[in-house]
Amino acid sequence: RPDTCDGSGKCVPNYLHSGATCGNQEITDCHPEADQCDGQGGCTSGNAGEGESCGNAETDCVYGGQCGSDGECIPGSNKPDGTTCGDDPDGDECNEPDQCIEGVCNK
Repeated sequence: RPDTCDGSGKCVPNYLHSGATCGNQEITDCHPEADQCDGQGGCTSGNAGEGESCGNAETDCVYGGQCGSDGECIPGSNKPDGTTCGDDPDGDECNEPDQCIEGVCNK
């Protein structure tokens, strides 16, 4: 909204009230709250904190997704091939340890 004059030559800002909608209204894992006006001319982001969990859950062979600084979910990537996994990560004399290959636990 444009500023107005107060009748005595001063300009008066017409800020939207605190809590009015502004910016991004989409609700996601990494943007769990709609953006809101702060009552002083600013728009407060509803982004989750950077590094918060989102998207795919962490598994033995895949890292979990994390929120980026821009409110987007960054999918988890595969853990390095050879990472131990599964119900037998140590193995024994008759069984090699289970290992991740391209994000899948090979038993």
